[in-house]
Amino acid sequence: MDLVNAMQNLAIGIIGGIFSSVIVSVVTYILDDIRNEFQKARIMLNPLLSIEFAERTKNVGTWDYVEYARNGFEEAKRNFVGYDELQFKTELRDTMNRADEILNKKSYSEEWNKATVDDCYNEIKKIVEDFKEQEKQFTKIILERMGKNKILIVMSVITIIVLVCS
Repeated sequence: MDLVNAMQNLAIGIIGGIFSSVIVSVVTYILDDIRNEFQKARIMLNPLLSIEFAERTKNVGTWDYVEYARNGFEEAKRNFVGYDELQFKTELRDTMNRADEILNKKSYSEEWNKATVDDCYNEIKKIVEDFKEQEKQFTKIILERMGKNKILIVMSVITIIVLVCS
């Protein structure tokens, strides 16, 4: 092997290493970003599950399910203090906006009773279902975001050009 071939192979190896490290870094960043969004949404929405629990178990025993649901609602409301829709870049934004609207309804700041729990449950049920569906679509969301990432697109085009030219 002569010096020219050795230098050419070395250059190809270095450039290939740089390309692969950039691609891995971008993919890892995208994955972490989306995972953090879902984790934050899960923490913010989790207290709303107490309303669903209260509604489903209201006829079991003698317990104050109205107070339990109200406490869950108030905790969720505290989680949304300072909420900004720009915190979420995925489809979660619409779900979180709807949850914020429900949490800020004036009718829920009044006295809670059985009808209030029923009404609130009917509103949050769709939000919880949407969130669970979006969690199932996690891989699809990641792939869509990767397909829109300019760095990955440029790296892919350069790689294809190099492969075609060689």
